[in-house]
Amino acid sequence: MNQQAIPSLDQIEVERQARSTILNLASALTTTFRIQEGRELPVVLGFPHESSNRGALLAWIRAWLKKPGAPSAHLAFAYLANAFAAKLRSLEDREW
Repeated sequence: MNQQAIPSLDQIEVERQARSTILNLASALTTTFRIQEGRELPVVLGFPHESSNRGALLAWIRAWLKKPGAPSAHLAFAYLANAFAAKLRSLEDREW
């Protein structure tokens, strides 16, 4: 018999808040950088398995927040915005 641990209400709430934070950060970055629907960002952000800009952005934010030393969620937007802008600048500097 396969017994799976049932998450506590506290764990469920923490996971819900984390998802909400990630969605809010993605919405803020999408608005700030005027990110449109499409499929350009998955490869650029390093998540080629994602099928949309939104999915890639969500995966990138999740990965970024898991990094050691990442700021708390309420400070994350400024760091993420700077990191995203740097990523875009690096693309502009490439010779195609």
